[in-house]
Amino acid sequence: MKVERFWAQDMAQAMSMIKARLGPDAVILHSRRVRRGILRRPWLEVIAAVDEDKQVPQDLLRVVKAVSARKELDAVRAELSALREAVARLAAEVRSADLPALTPSLRMIYSHLVARGLSEDLAAESVLAAASELNPAAADELETARTCVARHLHGRIITRSLTLGGQAGKVVL
Repeated sequence: MKVERFWAQDMAQAMSMIKARLGPDAVILHSRRVRRGILRRPWLEVIAAVDEDKQVPQDLLRVVKAVSARKELDAVRAELSALREAVARLAAEVRSADLPALTPSLRMIYSHLVARGLSEDLAAESVLAAASELNPAAADELETARTCVARHLHGRIITRSLTLGGQAGKVVL
């Protein structure tokens, strides 16, 4: 059995000190009012005890709770990551459902645009617009298909021409 003495201003403060130090299973053995210190101010002296066999250290409880919370958080993050991957895969499948009618050249152009960082929506829109414009023989020719897709992309991407006004050495970008 572990026995400790606590000094507090009132019983509420003493109880919080006891619970923090000995845990919720602690028992108060004795309490009394005493005057302590230079000014002889009134204090509450409380003697409390806990059975050490049943006591789990509070630090250990905090560590166990923190570890279990961390494990739960890691599990949620892993599940969220798996869900994101599944949604991305499903979205790609839905987008590619419109692409089966494409020629190999247009499929290659689409893959190239997406691999270079163009959004899948814009790449699909441009490639499908080119496919509807070109006849099957022209769509199967890589350079013709690339030129048509580039023209559609150029219409969607806003560009401005830059004039330096004859000033040499001006930093632009």
